[in-house]
Amino acid sequence: MILLISVELPKSIKPCPIIEALVEIRFNPSIPNEAVFGAIFTSFREKFAKPEALNILQIPDVIRNSDPNLRIQPHYKLQHDDYSLSVGPEVFTFSMGPEYAGWEIFYQEIQTVLNDIGKLNIIEKISRIGVRYINFFENGILNKIKIGIDWENTIFNPKTSNYRFEIESENCINTLQIIEPAILESKTPQGIKTMNGAVIDIDSFTGVMDNSKDMDWVIDVINQNHLEEKKVFFNLLKEEYIMELNPKY
Repeated sequence: MILLISVELPKSIKPCPIIEALVEIRFNPSIPNEAVFGAIFTSFREKFAKPEALNILQIPDVIRNSDPNLRIQPHYKLQHDDYSLSVGPEVFTFSMGPEYAGWEIFYQEIQTVLNDIGKLNIIEKISRIGVRYINFFENGILNKIKIGIDWENTIFNPKTSNYRFEIESENCINTLQIIEPAILESKTPQGIKTMNGAVIDIDSFTGVMDNSKDMDWVIDVINQNHLEEKKVFFNLLKEEYIMELNPKY
């Protein structure tokens, strides 16, 4: 277990490296699996655009249902401006990006979506609550973080690095991945823009062992997990680099 040292957390940094922020809820449904998407789409059809069928639907049902990893994948995606809601028989994911407006705004939208889903009474048991942030750094990140490898009598400067850690905190487990180099493609009026850089991906999640379906409690867990994710992120960066990001406290 890695213990996080408490640091003062900025409310924002600029430029903001977040390209996607998302909340994922995995659950056992109280209705037939095939009815989950219809129930959610009926409730959200006025806010979100026409659903997009995802590639997983090309896999036969018998394979999807027998593979635990495939069973928790979304089947459809609903989009509205910078928000999207992805839904599968045992999961839904609410995300914001690539433009991130800050936690206060995103958290308000999370509360609205979860309260509306809670009213549908489609959840029998929640098995996982996750908050995930994906950050992209165009100029790389390895020389700006506190993680390194000390290899005796060797100059260790790999061309490709992929670190993965599980950091246990009081309320959740934080899965941290650092990938460099990484490529980001984004749509612009001129076409597709490609950037080379690095990714910091943090997934802070809580496994839920009881039958709680209280959305106020779920929303509180999400807020706690977001705080833990933020601690991991800013504990990772060197202090001098944080100052380069124009932090606001």
